Amino acid sequence: MNDLQPTLEELCTHRPRLLRAELVPLRTRIGARGVREIVLTFDAARLSIELGSAGELSCRVGAEPSDHALENANEDEPWWRVLGAPLVAAWVVLEPKDTSAELALQFRDAATNPRLISLSRHGDEIRVRCESLVEWKKRLAGVTPPASLSH
Repeated sequence: MNDLQPTLEELCTHRPRLLRAELVPLRTRIGARGVREIVLTFDAARLSIELGSAGELSCRVGAEPSDHALENANEDEPWWRVLGAPLVAAWVVLEPKDTSAELALQFRDAATNPRLISLSRHGDEIRVRCESLVEWKKRLAGVTPPASLSH
């Protein structure tokens, strides 16, 4: 993910508004559904977050449409909370005990009820979590400080 730093910083600088959230589900058992890929369409770009072959998170800005069938996630938790909101910051957080990374996306400025959506590897799927900025900072208190991609 380190080579994404300039790309995400550039994306956040333009404060793109989230227009659409889509996902590629991972069906592991009957009735169970995880997420294998998330595609976020902004007014200025498209961002794809997926699990790589070794289980790592990978991101692509300006990604072509996925080869997989995308499902609309606009009304799913947490995406409905941030539709239309600008992406203002992004961080990569490395866990000190392993090589997994968390990508955190901040929608809206600190003065306008910001929402932080974090994406991380959880087994063979992507875990999506929505938190306030305060909750996120408390959770990360025992983790390596975030490597800021944009402020």
